[in-house]
Amino acid sequence: MFLKPFSVRSNSQIKSCEKKQLLNSFYKQYGLDPTNVSEIFKTKDVHRLKIITSSEIKVNIYKFGNIPLIIENENEHLPTVYLLWQFPNLLPHFKVHENLVSVLMKGADLMLPGVVTDGPILPYTFNKIEKGILCCISTTSNRAPIAIGRTALSNYDMYMSAGRGKAVSVLHVMGDHVCSLVSSFNRPILPWPIIDEVSPKTNEEMDNANDESKSPVNMLSQQTSDDKNISEELDDLHLEEPFELQPSLDLDKILRECFLKGLKLIKISQLPIQVNIFYSQYVLVHKSPSVDLDIKKTKFKKVGLFLKAMQDEGFVEVTEPKSGVLMLNHINKDHIETSHIQTFLYLLRFGLLGDITISCAKHAT
Repeated sequence: MFLKPFSVRSNSQIKSCEKKQLLNSFYKQYGLDPTNVSEIFKTKDVHRLKIITSSEIKVNIYKFGNIPLIIENENEHLPTVYLLWQFPNLLPHFKVHENLVSVLMKGADLMLPGVVTDGPILPYTFNKIEKGILCCISTTSNRAPIAIGRTALSNYDMYMSAGRGKAVSVLHVMGDHVCSLVSSFNRPILPWPIIDEVSPKTNEEMDNANDESKSPVNMLSQQTSDDKNISEELDDLHLEEPFELQPSLDLDKILRECFLKGLKLIKISQLPIQVNIFYSQYVLVHKSPSVDLDIKKTKFKKVGLFLKAMQDEGFVEVTEPKSGVLMLNHINKDHIETSHIQTFLYLLRFGLLGDITISCAKHAT
């Protein structure tokens, strides 16, 4: 969409009321809590570039400071790669190998053979994703997105196409003319969650996990026709065990576990770091794709309150250098619970967790 030069018809600073209206529409489209993402939009220096692309499409690009963050097209708001580097969980990801990056930067769409998965494409490999959903493309070695686009097929159609055809129609890619609005850019290195290294699930486990709760993709788009497809596909899989609804999830407990894993992932040299960035890049990455870990559904309600509670327990030190800005300054990696999670991850990685579980069960009896 922006690989060829575009014409800038106007470039003007917008009023505060226009900025508020823009952000409210953006938050509503993605179901965001403004308190978790407002820091990056805090600047008053917001410019709107009215452009016409080489294909005669009228688009607005919003620059916050000197960085283009939001693309507005027909009342829809697309995040740029710069915004997704700050909030990588905003859109569902498709993984590719690094050697495909240069191909995408030259204007190619993402084809299914180029998508990296943990195994063959199954009915639920991409969490019931629908056709036409906004998504992003990342690499196996770096979670920071390189492109934004729309799904060209639904998950079911990808499964039925036997891994052939187009997966994503690319709209904006790193290095295009939107990126030329910035003097220079460096793609950050964002790690993938450790849970990605766990061995792939069986068909039955994926079926049960899929119905456990909503995934981020399902939150973006969910059609009632999927229910019919699910029933047909479950029948084809011939499950030996009858499907049962899972009990309600303890989101407070899940949030705490993801937080502890995040503490082991971040390095001391990366501190201090804004709490909202720590939360999005080091805490949420550890949740299961089937879990809707909404901070509002926990007892804490806000990320800042959760981090302050963890500070009271001795895990971290949080400061507020200026009103509304919380910084994570120190991590107590010697805390007993942090040490326990490190041991757990080690056992999980090397397949020793089963022996420990059996041992604990014997002591319990």
